Amino acid sequence: MKFYYIILSYFFSSVFSHIQMKYPPPRYSKYSNYYVSKNLIDYDMKSPLNTTQFPCKNYKIDKPTFIVNDKNIKVELDGTAIHNGGHCFFSLSYDNINFVVIKEILTDCMLNTMSYDIQLPSNIKTGNVIFAWSWINSIGNREYYMNCADIYIENGIGNGILIGKKLFVCNINDIIIPEFRLKSMYSGLDLIKKQPIITISKNIPKTVKNIPTKTVKNIPTKTVKNIPTKTVKNIPTKTLYKIKTKIVYKTKTVYNC
Repeated sequence: MKFYYIILSYFFSSVFSHIQMKYPPPRYSKYSNYYVSKNLIDYDMKSPLNTTQFPCKNYKIDKPTFIVNDKNIKVELDGTAIHNGGHCFFSLSYDNINFVVIKEILTDCMLNTMSYDIQLPSNIKTGNVIFAWSWINSIGNREYYMNCADIYIENGIGNGILIGKKLFVCNINDIIIPEFRLKSMYSGLDLIKKQPIITISKNIPKTVKNIPTKTVKNIPTKTVKNIPTKTVKNIPTKTLYKIKTKIVYKTKTVYNC
């Protein structure tokens, strides 16, 4: 009986006691009026990602379901199994592929609070953007959590070009961060620090399709055959001989009378 209780307790703690982002409500969240109205709810939202679910649990971009009209986003996390905290990342994306980190809480995320005010970049632009929360748990199975919310920014005065560190991902790829129960233990901070700086922009240029050009076929040219020329035979020339001429002098005979 005691063994059964232990197994049951482990089952419920592992399935129902992880963490999810409550506000802003992510895609397919039970806290989103839009997805509730569509009866499109993911009741496994608290579970970590598997190797095929990055980013955003593999959910595609949808219509904005949350409006932000302030310089900050008020984030509320939900759950009880915080696994001794860990690293949290808050990031933005336009294309659901490239995420720029705007806030990091390293080592002790969720140990003191489940609510955070995340300041938006001053260069944010009015319009749609993806807001993501990611978490690397400190202890327990090596996991990676991520929820994404499609939000609408009001009163943005920037040009939408966002620059920052690329979102760090581990435990679902070839990078495994071991448990870091104590702050003195290795927790991957060196790898997080070395993340490349990337730039994302809302103004994505339109792709110009290649316009096929007409291929000009080689026009065959007429080959002019060699016209045989008539060979002019050497015409023998007449040899002019020198004619010897005799000069005859006429003499007069004079008689003496």
